[in-house]
Amino acid sequence: MKHLFLTTSVLATCLASATQAGVIEERKAKFKENVAILRAIQTQIGKGDFEAIAAGGRNIADWAIKMPDFFPEGSESAGALDAIWIDFDDFQSKAVANKEAALQLEQAARTKDAGQIMAAVQKLSGTCKSCHRSFKSN
Repeated sequence: MKHLFLTTSVLATCLASATQAGVIEERKAKFKENVAILRAIQTQIGKGDFEAIAAGGRNIADWAIKMPDFFPEGSESAGALDAIWIDFDDFQSKAVANKEAALQLEQAARTKDAGQIMAAVQKLSGTCKSCHRSFKSN
């Protein structure tokens, strides 16, 4: 009976660890996707591909809504400071600010005005930097 309990405990620990690793990899992939979206905007403006810019803004906003769910306790990683879990309310508020700025980018893209789009990109980038200053190790 002790052997069964020990085996079950080890298996549960391994599954929890694998789940945390999956969450960490998913969130890293989403952050990389956000960077790619932002880097593509200048080219998209030049091509007049405002729908792609709007879709990118929506994609970032959708991720920002889910972002806090991808930082459950115990999902520490090399790039994430413990401050995330110490002040999770602030982390969540920064995710909300990111979402709102991303939605502003989506709206700016609908105007097809490069100046408005770039202003929205700057605001969105500012929300990223604000969060990174507080919660990301360099």
